[in-house]
Order: sequence, then structure tokens, then C-alpha cells
Amino acid sequence: MKPGVLVFSVVAVAAWLVLAWVTWQAGTQSGWAAVSDAFNEGLTQPWPAQFQVDLMINLFLFAPWIAWRSSSRIAGLAGAVAVLFLGSLFSIPYILLALRRSGGDVAAALLGRHYRTS
Repeated sequence: MKPGVLVFSVVAVAAWLVLAWVTWQAGTQSGWAAVSDAFNEGLTQPWPAQFQVDLMINLFLFAPWIAWRSSSRIAGLAGAVAVLFLGSLFSIPYILLALRRSGGDVAAALLGRHYRTS
């Protein structure tokens, strides 16, 4: 595996573990149903609203990319829906799996079924 891909993978795994822990803490301390309250309250203040809108724009751009690069329409649609509901809890493992399947070839990982070798 290329050194840059290895570093990215290590950082991505660490980020996923931190996010999973923070998500677990939020869910167990505030309850899993409180996620909608947190989202709605975040839109009432300027900086939390900016963060929420930025996050949603990223997710809505990432979802069609997943659908586009997937090998089947069903898998692509499932992945797009998963990223919209799970965010980085889904996208980080998805990217790492794509990198693993491509043997560390970033172009192949990004393009999926559209990748053409010369």
C-alpha cells in the first residue's frame, strides 16, 4: 500500500473510532431520539447552523457520488441512503473498503466501476 494511502487509512480509522465513541456517548447520555432535537436547536444559532448546513451539503454531494461509482444500482442507492443517515460512520468505512478493493489505487477507488486502465 502506498505510504499516503496508509497514512490516510490510519487517520480515517482513528477518526471513525472517535466519532463512534462520541456518538455512543451522546446516544446513551441524551437518548437516541434526541438527535432531531439537537439538529433543530443547532439551526437556531448562527455558527451551529453554519456547521449543520455545511455538513448536509457535504452529505448530499457524497450520496450521489456513492450511487454513481457503485457496481450496481441497488448497492449505490443503499449506500447513498446510508451516508445520508449515518454520515461519517458509513462514509469512512466505505472509503477504506474502496481503497482496499482497489489495492490502494486512489483513482480506481474514486471512480469505482467507471475506472478504466490504459
